[in-house]
Amino acid sequence: MLNTNEYLLTLRQVGQLLGLGHTKVAKLISDGSLQSLKIGRSRRVRRSDLDRFLEGRSRASSEVNRCEE
Repeated sequence: MLNTNEYLLTLRQVGQLLGLGHTKVAKLISDGSLQSLKIGRSRRVRRSDLDRFLEGRSRASSEVNRCEE
């Protein structure tokens, strides 16, 4: 059963949320950085997968900042 907090986003919607073009979002998906689902010929990103991606980027950024100090 789909959780009401679990939304599926288009690549364009993900790009708008991140301030990126949908082509860059597609690249993040193709290189495995961002998980997605294929439904027919469409590609969708779960909101939870986007949140996990952002959390991972945030964690990596804070580790780099710690190393630079």
